[in-house]
Amino acid sequence: MSEILRPEFPLGSVTYRHVRDGIFIRQDDYYRKCLYTDLLWVEASGSYSDIHLRDRLRIGVMGRYLPASHFVRIHRSYVVSLFDIDTFVGNMLRIGDKWFPIGRLYRPGVLALLNILNYVCRSPEDGG
Repeated sequence: MSEILRPEFPLGSVTYRHVRDGIFIRQDDYYRKCLYTDLLWVEASGSYSDIHLRDRLRIGVMGRYLPASHFVRIHRSYVVSLFDIDTFVGNMLRIGDKWFPIGRLYRPGVLALLNILNYVCRSPEDGG
């Protein structure tokens, strides 16, 4: 992505906005723009990747083209949107109703990206 975001693009320019907010993905005989905010996760499928969008379309794409500021690889089969992780426990995390495994090799990097408050909340009945 860094080779696309060249310094000659002024930050407010239409060109810069085009490459900053999404990626064009080949679908049949044309390219469709996919906004990063609409992408939920990328899943390995053989030698291809399936991209899962909010509108439930599946499109092949490579995870390496996604910005690290928005997406994280959590497993050899999954790249997920950092903005849509809503729960994690042990080696699993959830986006919506779907649970994803966090691979042993990816876990330290994933946890380092999450803002975690290690505080145990107690209910008033427990004296907390």
